[in-house]
Amino acid sequence: MKSWITFGILFSAVGFARAEQDSTAARRAQELDQRGVYAFTEGDYERALSLFNEEIAACRFVARPYFWRGLCLQALNRHLEAVMSFSRVLDTDSTNHLAQYYRARSYRALRMYNLAVESFSAARRHRPEFLPPSLELGLLYTERKNYDAAIAVLEDITRRNPGHGLAYTYLAQAYASKGIKDSAERCYIHSCELDSMYYSSFVALGGFYYQSQRYAEGISSFKRAAWIDPLSSEAYRKLGEGYSKIQDYSKAVQTYGRALQLEDSSVQVLTGIGSAFFSLQATDSALFYFRQAALRDSSEPLVHFNLGVALSRKRKLKDATAEFQKAIQLSKTEFFSSTLVQLGANQYKLNEYKKAKESYQKALVFTDQYPPALYNLAVLYDVGLKDPKQALRYYKQFLRASRVDQYQEDLRRQARQQLKRLEERKRKD
Repeated sequence: MKSWITFGILFSAVGFARAEQDSTAARRAQELDQRGVYAFTEGDYERALSLFNEEIAACRFVARPYFWRGLCLQALNRHLEAVMSFSRVLDTDSTNHLAQYYRARSYRALRMYNLAVESFSAARRHRPEFLPPSLELGLLYTERKNYDAAIAVLEDITRRNPGHGLAYTYLAQAYASKGIKDSAERCYIHSCELDSMYYSSFVALGGFYYQSQRYAEGISSFKRAAWIDPLSSEAYRKLGEGYSKIQDYSKAVQTYGRALQLEDSSVQVLTGIGSAFFSLQATDSALFYFRQAALRDSSEPLVHFNLGVALSRKRKLKDATAEFQKAIQLSKTEFFSSTLVQLGANQYKLNEYKKAKESYQKALVFTDQYPPALYNLAVLYDVGLKDPKQALRYYKQFLRASRVDQYQEDLRRQARQQLKRLEERKRKD
């Protein structure tokens, strides 16, 4: 909030005329105004609000205190009241671009998007050189998936202000959201070139590369961001993600560890470093961080899923099963099916074949033709339940449904071998 408020602009641009009052009331109003502004700049919004309310009571026909009252209410997330206060200013001066702009921000916070668009547009119209309304309007259009409108607004800014790096970043986001990746990349890179020390531009470029699965280039961008701001845990967290994607788990541990040193103990970091340790076969270290993640947020299904996988490797199958069941209770997506398959695999190892079959079949209910469930069902019928007919059925279904990747290719090879064996046995019988 405060980053958008340039107090020099506010003092110079908010040209509210004061009505003539008697000298004592005028001095009192001026004193309240000065104290209110000071309290606001110090971040004491409740105190500032009280002072501006007093000023309004002393001179209710002056617009200025209503404007500052709106800023206080906005800072306190009381957006509906803020809208009313800014509207009172606009009743006096409908061309006041700052009141239009801040009213638009409150409309946006209230998810009253059409009114936000109207107010941002009015602010742009009354003061075209004041860029925040245009930038936020472009961002709002992108969020609302009106990409053509967003691109039109943001391209207009870059034409009139070719050195405005943030405009290029927002324009890149609009292009990327519309799927025009070449233009998005060009704008992201140009934003970084305009200011080679602007941290957020390199973070945005790195995020774009990650979304495009260009992890090496993304890592390079996040390295630059970490160099610009070595105390940013975000850059190191994103580096950990990138190194994990390219399977450089030692560097992932180092960069996630740096994020932890910078006091980022979020579930994302704890899960990331735990997964990196797990991939390095350091299961005890992985368990430590997965348990820390569970303490941080026990409502996250991935936390329990990771604990279950690590406990399974330690052969603590009953504990692992309990974690998988917790994950299932919290899940509603394909991840739910993945967890059911892991649960079924544990039940299979415990010779609980009926329970394992139920888990695999539930996974297929939530994700039709889910390859891991089909493969595990085939193995269950083949090895556990000794039902070659059903085993043949599920091996065939798996081979039809599975994707071409390294993990599933290994399973496909095994499935083809078992299918051949069962078909030869069927011919002999």
